[in-house]
Amino acid sequence: MDVLTALEKLYARFGRECRAGDLVFAEGEANTEMYFVLDGAVEVVKRNPEGRDVVLARLAKGDFFGEMSLLLGESRSATIRAAEDRTRIFRISPGNFDTIVKLQPAIAIQMCKTLAQRLRETSKKVKG
Repeated sequence: MDVLTALEKLYARFGRECRAGDLVFAEGEANTEMYFVLDGAVEVVKRNPEGRDVVLARLAKGDFFGEMSLLLGESRSATIRAAEDRTRIFRISPGNFDTIVKLQPAIAIQMCKTLAQRLRETSKKVKG
């Protein structure tokens, strides 16, 4: 069973449907949950020094976000908002994360690969 299929089974309890523009969380918030995108898309947004929102990334079905707060217990590093109507997201708390990873170790492996890819992309941007 793949990750999304497993999460779909628990959607009624931990899922949420968003409309375009709905805020999932704001930069600086203290919250330790992470999310998977089941359908639709979300935008990762940071405010620049001039006060304008800059979209850093668009995440779609199968992508996840909020892992830094879940794993490190830090405040949100960016704002996340729904990019499309009928975007469905799945919320995972730190306690549920431990259980899910034990039951579906492939989730942890996929997350490590994704995090490594994100780090590589960030490094390339910093190097110019």
